[in-house]
Amino acid sequence: MLKQKTVTVEGVDYLLTTIPAIKALQLQPKVMKLLGRSIAAFFESASTMQEGSTELEVQVLQRIAEVFLEDLDKIDIAALAQELIACGVTCQNMSIDTPQKFNNHFSGELVVLYKVLFEVIHFNFLEQMLKLVSNGNGQPKKEI
Repeated sequence: MLKQKTVTVEGVDYLLTTIPAIKALQLQPKVMKLLGRSIAAFFESASTMQEGSTELEVQVLQRIAEVFLEDLDKIDIAALAQELIACGVTCQNMSIDTPQKFNNHFSGELVVLYKVLFEVIHFNFLEQMLKLVSNGNGQPKKEI
């Protein structure tokens, strides 16, 4: 079932629509190649974090960023970004589904692009992965 969600990035509203299942399955290996080790680093670090420890949170975020940057050249990030955005991002009632629209919208706005990509990946992949491994309240399942 397709779902939608509006996110605001740098004062601009983007309507996200879930990626259709077949396309999501095609994109998932690319997304995991890019983020898999970062996600593993997060879960590994999260198990040792103490509540309220901002110094440890900063160290965790630094490690996740390091792993992400190490893996960034393992995929064609430009092609993946265009595919993810084209699959279901609308801005001001206009889909960003062609390379020309993508370039026109995000040229000079790479920070905005990365923030929108994070929202798309979170909405379509990370939320689903967390549901898969948790029992609904954020706690790991005992059995899968």
